Amino acid sequence: MEVVCCRVLGPEGSRPLNRLVLLQSGAAVLQGVAFALLVPVLKALLGTDPGDVWPWLAAFTGCVLAYAALQGAAVSGGFTVGSQLSRVLHRRMADQALRLPLGWFTAGRTAEFSRLAGQNVIQVTSTPAHLLRPFLTSVLTPVTLVVATFFFDVSTALVLLACVPVLFAVQQASTALMRRLALGRDAAIGESADRVLEYTRNQPVLRAFGRTAEGYGALDDALAAEARSDRRLIVRGLPGLVSFTFATRLVFALLRARLPERGMTALVGPSGAGKTTVAALIARFRDATEGAVRVGGVDVREIAADDLAAHVSLVFQDVYLFDGTIEENVRIAAPDAGPQELAEAAALSGLDRVIEELPDGWDTKVGEGGARLSGGQRQRVSIARALLKDAPILVLDEATAALDQEYEALFAEAVRTLAERKTLLVIAHRLSTVVHADQILLLEDGEITERGTHDELVTAGGTYASFWERRSRAHGWRLEAARS
Repeated sequence: MEVVCCRVLGPEGSRPLNRLVLLQSGAAVLQGVAFALLVPVLKALLGTDPGDVWPWLAAFTGCVLAYAALQGAAVSGGFTVGSQLSRVLHRRMADQALRLPLGWFTAGRTAEFSRLAGQNVIQVTSTPAHLLRPFLTSVLTPVTLVVATFFFDVSTALVLLACVPVLFAVQQASTALMRRLALGRDAAIGESADRVLEYTRNQPVLRAFGRTAEGYGALDDALAAEARSDRRLIVRGLPGLVSFTFATRLVFALLRARLPERGMTALVGPSGAGKTTVAALIARFRDATEGAVRVGGVDVREIAADDLAAHVSLVFQDVYLFDGTIEENVRIAAPDAGPQELAEAAALSGLDRVIEELPDGWDTKVGEGGARLSGGQRQRVSIARALLKDAPILVLDEATAALDQEYEALFAEAVRTLAERKTLLVIAHRLSTVVHADQILLLEDGEITERGTHDELVTAGGTYASFWERRSRAHGWRLEAARS
């Protein structure tokens, strides 16, 4: 890769590339040393005398700072070399075009030349800016880590060394798969470019025969082939060796539950059991491959999207806010809501306390993605937005995960109030949020294995009871300073 770039740039232009390689190599080595230094740092911290950690911590800090300096210079240098490489390639392609006979410029070759000058040049110039660093890091950092670890802990180093053949085999197989997929995708893109050019040039004919509205068969086929190649690259290429499609994976083997109207149903279970998927199915973010999700006895797939959205309101753990004010983000749910409705949603969600603490109140700018607010503040905005919508079905998926214990208790009381007039589905890891639910469903491996009230499940002595016992033992834990 570097040799080809040096050949293109020539002796004079390759000097910045050589400096870039040295900088990125140095940064990769320092990164490996920093990882290795974590071994003595952790051994000292977990040993009998934590005070021994300071020399190792100083060495680790110095290594990280040196890595940051080299990496910063390398990032800047990568874009400089990439820009220089782009200028050289475009100039050489223009010179080559002047030397070609006119008969060479057929429709297919013109499209190919255009693709080379555009997309392919961008891909080549991204090598020093984006691809060289991961390549050097993937080689030099692990090697440095293994070698350096031998100086601190031989057993740990041997474990790392034993992993090298496995990682190498996976890398080779993944690279071969990606190469085959990339070649197929490149051919599909070339065919699409040819058909687009053909479609453009043949507009007079197509319009004369009224073919513009229904499309152009060859172009449609080429675009469909390109889309299929893209899907293959994503589905098979990203995991490397594993072909994975969510739509065909059996998530729920047996799931049958009824959420009572004007009541609270809690869904609990270990991570990965499928709790968030249940919420996505209710809102029809995904469709069930078998069975049905019904609202009021009607399959959600038979309900118009606007009607379903009007009946279901969701609060997810991962909150995204638009770059505007707090009021604008809350009013997305109901732009015509009055001040009283806005105040009620803020009071129920606890957002009113946040508004009082902020100098600009409702007019506070949240920043892109809500970056100017804390996690708990963003969560309250999201909850207020869902409450302002006033949908009859409210789904709370880990809605209290970013909230402190004091506010969590206040919100739990608000949830009990809401359950008197709404159908609530509360998904939570914190069991204190769901103890007052009308029914609790325990989801394990895609099946509901336990159901009942909190008291009934604790008395039954099953998985839920063990969850509650661990939570009770952990209640009140706190960190204390180490005793000398």
